Amino acid sequence: MKQVTAAVIEKDGKILIAQRKAGDTLAGKWEFPGGKIEPGETPEACLRRELMEEFGVDTKIGEFICASKFEYKHMPIELLAYRAEHLSGEFKLNDHDRIEWVAPADLVKYDFCSADIPVVELLLAAPFSTGEKLIMPPGMKEALAAREKQRALADNDPLCPACKTPMVLRIAQSGPDAGAKFWGCRNYPQCRATIKA
Repeated sequence: MKQVTAAVIEKDGKILIAQRKAGDTLAGKWEFPGGKIEPGETPEACLRRELMEEFGVDTKIGEFICASKFEYKHMPIELLAYRAEHLSGEFKLNDHDRIEWVAPADLVKYDFCSADIPVVELLLAAPFSTGEKLIMPPGMKEALAAREKQRALADNDPLCPACKTPMVLRIAQSGPDAGAKFWGCRNYPQCRATIKA
């Protein structure tokens, strides 16, 4: 499983998101910018390097937000999300078609890469530099769930037999079946339903 990083850069109460360019894997999808960790590189060093390469900006990498695992058809990844502060440089589009500064409540309006969706959900309830607690607007959680369900059905991913939410392809990390693939519920650990892949 490849580890990649993602930056949550906030300015004036808005968050930077980037749209993957045409021709790329997941073209047209939105993401929190970042990239693959190179051998011997820390996630923080990777993220600072990637933001310089992708946008020509210098940043200070802050606190860790969360990790999100997702098995895309082209590669299984673990996304490591960090808060980041823009220090200097003008944003240039070297690897993306567009960037936008978006109010947290509007993140749900964008078609994010699947690995980034858990980060969106956490950001909606996490404190920002303003010190305010962002509350998920009515219907937003349902909208995110519906978008994931639609994506899962389009890719023929199964729904959880217990709670009917889209399942994600995972790899057993330990036990007698270590390394084996299986479908696990996105609501883990509340729901522990699995399906053999």
